[in-house]
Amino acid sequence: MRITFFILISGLFFSLNGFTQGRDSIIYVTPESVNQKIVEYLKTSTRPGLVYAIFHNHSDTTSILVTTYGKEFTALADLIKNSNRYIKVSDALAIPVLLNEDISMSRTLRTVKNKGSKYESMQTTLVLASGFWVEYKGLYYNVSITKAEYYQN
Repeated sequence: MRITFFILISGLFFSLNGFTQGRDSIIYVTPESVNQKIVEYLKTSTRPGLVYAIFHNHSDTTSILVTTYGKEFTALADLIKNSNRYIKVSDALAIPVLLNEDISMSRTLRTVKNKGSKYESMQTTLVLASGFWVEYKGLYYNVSITKAEYYQN
């Protein structure tokens, strides 16, 4: 169990090459109670792959889906690699973040086929992510976790 967690953490550090580059990163502030739920999930998770999160905020509700991907899904891997957004769940662990809009509107996952012809069409690569879903209301100090469960897409 500890070895799996160590391998997972090591993989995260190697996948965070954008976090250590010279460009400025955007670090999202998430409540400590949410960070603890994410760390607990990562300690017990046996899902293969590199970890990333999908972040969505609407009004006073924020949701974070912590999930994994394989490097063979190059379009998604490139999108994550080029992101400069992270959730820092502990002093030693930052998870790359995508927004819902990154997935639904990215040129990496959407292309126009036969552009300029009458047969022009949109090709979309679907990202059907499953993983640990945390949803909470409020801001940093006044937080109420409304969901903390495994989500299957």
